[in-house]
Amino acid sequence: MFKETQSVLDGSPPGPEHLDELTHTERVIDEALRLYPPFHALARQPTEDVALDGYTIPEGGVVYLSQYVIHRDEQWWDEPSVFRPERFAGEDDRPKFAFFPFGAGPRRCLGEGFARTEAKLAVAGLTQQFEFEQLTETFELQIGGTALPDRPLELRAHSRE
Repeated sequence: MFKETQSVLDGSPPGPEHLDELTHTERVIDEALRLYPPFHALARQPTEDVALDGYTIPEGGVVYLSQYVIHRDEQWWDEPSVFRPERFAGEDDRPKFAFFPFGAGPRRCLGEGFARTEAKLAVAGLTQQFEFEQLTETFELQIGGTALPDRPLELRAHSRE
């Protein structure tokens, strides 16, 4: 990402004018969201009986859609446990809901655009200023209202100046 931020930002702070050019940064963010979605599952309740693939989901029943599980399904993702941002480059032949970190449909997160913009600008700015060293080797996710690591994730930031 550093090469991209050097090339795109050319020493200036990241701003809205750079968003479209930070393509690799966006892919890194998407891959992080694929592996570690903010919520592990979404719940939906049909307002009437629904027939789905031979099953009937009754009105008021609850259906859970797990981003964590779907984002790691080998049916949709080659080597799903491997961090590979380039999987988001080019054409995508996966179904629409194979990647939905912010939900989907009419109840999709209203803050998605803002979150993506802020994440891209923050990551670009941090990458421009610092090189990061990962100190926490492994962790497990704790699943609650959100998916969180079971311990603090430690990084060491080295100034690029």
